[in-house]
Amino acid sequence: MGAGNRIPPWAAACLLACAPFAATAAPAAYAYDTPVTLTGTIVRAHSRDPDERPVVFPALRIWPGIDTLARKADGTPAEHRVRLMQLAISDDATWDKVHRAQRSHVRVRVSGTLYHWDNGRQYTPVLLHVTGLAP
Repeated sequence: MGAGNRIPPWAAACLLACAPFAATAAPAAYAYDTPVTLTGTIVRAHSRDPDERPVVFPALRIWPGIDTLARKADGTPAEHRVRLMQLAISDDATWDKVHRAQRSHVRVRVSGTLYHWDNGRQYTPVLLHVTGLAP
């Protein structure tokens, strides 16, 4: 290679400085009210209810996070880089699986439907109505 083909030092420094950001892909985007399967860790999350009393609830912690798509029909907003979502659980068998996974601190695959918060008993902007859970 000739001397004219070298990268100037300032350009090389810029490429090295920007490399970590270039490798970071945009989070996956999901629609509300459609089946999804997400992988993460089930944790005990903490918040406060409308009366400012402490609340502990099951949540899925995911990394690097997801985006949700806005739903124009009813004005549901998009959310970005969601890394923690409250789990909505409707049957005892699923509650048992969630508690076992929470105690074991292992990554799990959780299936369900995403929806946006709409009242004071929901503690994260995006919730997951759980229909299945697997290691």
